Amino acid sequence: MTTIVIVIACFAAALLLVFVVGLLLARSGTGPWRTGDPATDEVRKAAEADAAAVQSDRKYFRPDSPGADRDDL
Repeated sequence: MTTIVIVIACFAAALLLVFVVGLLLARSGTGPWRTGDPATDEVRKAAEADAAAVQSDRKYFRPDSPGADRDDL
């Protein structure tokens, strides 16, 4: 019984440690959850513009567009 409690306590401590390290990395701007990075914002805006340009081109989204018939695949 005590072995199970120790294992659960170690698991909880490990999760807490991972959370704290992730939080510290995010606050320093070097982790996977960094926010407000100008380079990332520029790439995101460019990707949104590209997606909008493709979606505005009705050639690829018409019912009779190339590849719309799944039986051809």
